[in-house]
Amino acid sequence: MNTLTSRLVLCGLMGLAIVLIARWKFQDFFFIDDAQNVFLPFFREMGNIWLSGHVPILTTNTYWGGNILVDMQISPFSPQTILTALLAAKIASLDLIADFFAWLNITLVIMGSYWLGRVLTIRPKYSLLLGFMVATNQVFIYVFCASWWNYASAFAWFVVSFAALLQFRQAQRMQAFCYALLSLCCLFASAGTQMQLAYFVLFVILLIFDYRQYRRATRLLPFCLIGLCAVLIAAVPLMSEYILNKTLIERSSAINNTGNFLVPSWGYVINFFNPFFHTYIHWFGGYKYLPIALGYVGIIALLPLFFYQHANNKSVDLNIILAATAAALILLFSSSQLNATRWPFRYFPVAILFMATIIVYFIDKSKLCYSSTRLRYYLWSMGFFSLMQLFSADTSVFKGRNILSVVFFILLCLLLIFPFSKQRKITTYPFSILCIASFLAWLGIILQTNTLAASHLKYSHLSNAISESFPKNRYVLNLAPIAGNNHETLSNLFSAQFLLYGVKSINGYSPVGHNGIQKLFPSTTSHGYFKPQESLHSISQPAEGIAGLFNYQLMNISAICALTSDITPDIAASLNKAGLGIEPYWIKNKLLIQPVTPRLTAGSLTYQTIDGSISLDHSDGMTHEWFNVKPASVKRTLIFSRVYWPGYHALVNEKEYPVVAYKNALVKLELPADISGKLQLYYEPISWQYSKWSMLIGFILIGLAAKTIKLSNMTPYKPYHLAEN
Repeated sequence: MNTLTSRLVLCGLMGLAIVLIARWKFQDFFFIDDAQNVFLPFFREMGNIWLSGHVPILTTNTYWGGNILVDMQISPFSPQTILTALLAAKIASLDLIADFFAWLNITLVIMGSYWLGRVLTIRPKYSLLLGFMVATNQVFIYVFCASWWNYASAFAWFVVSFAALLQFRQAQRMQAFCYALLSLCCLFASAGTQMQLAYFVLFVILLIFDYRQYRRATRLLPFCLIGLCAVLIAAVPLMSEYILNKTLIERSSAINNTGNFLVPSWGYVINFFNPFFHTYIHWFGGYKYLPIALGYVGIIALLPLFFYQHANNKSVDLNIILAATAAALILLFSSSQLNATRWPFRYFPVAILFMATIIVYFIDKSKLCYSSTRLRYYLWSMGFFSLMQLFSADTSVFKGRNILSVVFFILLCLLLIFPFSKQRKITTYPFSILCIASFLAWLGIILQTNTLAASHLKYSHLSNAISESFPKNRYVLNLAPIAGNNHETLSNLFSAQFLLYGVKSINGYSPVGHNGIQKLFPSTTSHGYFKPQESLHSISQPAEGIAGLFNYQLMNISAICALTSDITPDIAASLNKAGLGIEPYWIKNKLLIQPVTPRLTAGSLTYQTIDGSISLDHSDGMTHEWFNVKPASVKRTLIFSRVYWPGYHALVNEKEYPVVAYKNALVKLELPADISGKLQLYYEPISWQYSKWSMLIGFILIGLAAKTIKLSNMTPYKPYHLAEN
């Protein structure tokens, strides 16, 4: 095994160690909140679609969020998502799948940070330390890896793509160009808007510094081609569907700072050196959210600040990192909502990445200076930050845990300076001491600080299987809140959790929504919390323009769960009139509502003007259905239990007929009289007609980049080696 391979294996083992420690603290450390409600359910659904031989662009197993390409937050084409989705389709254990996804992202962050360190000519052992510091920052571990999985993937690729871009600046070679382009495409695929915006800002900073250094505009062309090719190859195909469907969706694009919601305060900068600072940013969803502690990054930051002589001749690359740190802090304190991006605390990992890079850079390259004066300043600062730990306590100042935190902090700081008192002439700080100190500091946070898993959004009893069964070709609707920790029944599932068990549901998850569906099912949040009484009233109404049918029949709903308190006399009468029977559910205070006489449907076809004139032939995945059409002397209207999107097409004997929306919600098709044959209904993203050309242009520009790099009058450089000792 060569040196580089062994280092990569070590990165993987470090990632595994982090996962095991976190799992030791909480069994479901990486499987809370949106991980349970959104990501893993959709991952399993996409895995099943991949294994069926299709591309996961749409699923008909949920109404709310079924258009995967529009709801890009699921990041269907991120490499980590694809691997985990395939695993989720084959493995029953939910926690194991979540741990695997966390390990992928943590390991990728360690590898990317190691690469960044080597690009900056930081020695391998310190580059590994940098990787460990960045991979254990608290927002990434406690929030991204545990809940918001798309941001875990996005930050991982942000680290890799920035390292690749910096490498390309040092050595404009085609191989480096491909690394930078590929990693940026993966960043776009990961659907983390904050990380993409941060990359753009750093991209501009790098161009400015490069031009100031070389004063040659021709050097900037290959950089611009990296960004342009990535946009054409990845961003346009993955994001344009969302833009082209703006009339059907609802996503706020305002710029506001209402209540400073999830906007960090400057107090977090002051508390940077305090590893146990875990007061809270804001109240969110009824519980204290986001315990932030910058951890041992702050402890080790004291070393270059007090004991190293900083060199005056800093490299241009280091100046880029310094400017990137300032930019990250500005982004960190931006508005609560900045157009499509929200909640700037998500920039915390970016800021910590650059802070940690500066710290390790100075430790590795600066000259060690020890004196009693420096030690005295160090001890004073240590005492100051220790007191801040007490004063920033969220409850009682002199609570036992807070005192223990201060004692632990002091011991770690003393451990860091111990070698100085014994060996003042050392020129390099021992890597082992740094590694142990940083590891213990992070372990201390794990031992003391609760994560989101301590909130009411922790569902440690989410089962690997569900005890109830429902018709596979019909939908269920849960309008009852969660009760207890038993998630083996329909009434306790919500959001997209139904997808975990192969149950078709109206419930789901969509950060952008669907205007037509939202009128039928008024929703309070993107998690598909439908308003019970309004929804029951809506589905029990007669279908507009169709005699004898009701809305729930057009949507092919077979079971509804509701609270007893939501069934008023008026609603009960409406349900009874619609042919829906109400019976007690086996869970107290809940009712099960089902059709008294279930209707037979032909696939997703829930209404046809002449019953029996059209029958299902076969279906091919989620996007295609074929029907046999018998001749009829009248014009026929067809309605399908599919959420309407402009990408739907209908062909009869290879001739296309327009697909329109029924009540702006369901797919509707009008067939003229005297037509028969084979009807094909399928969905194809409307952006694909543009995406194929943008991708072609992007690949052509890669050839232009190769020519540009070859003809460029390169400044001589000394190549570095990732595995160099």
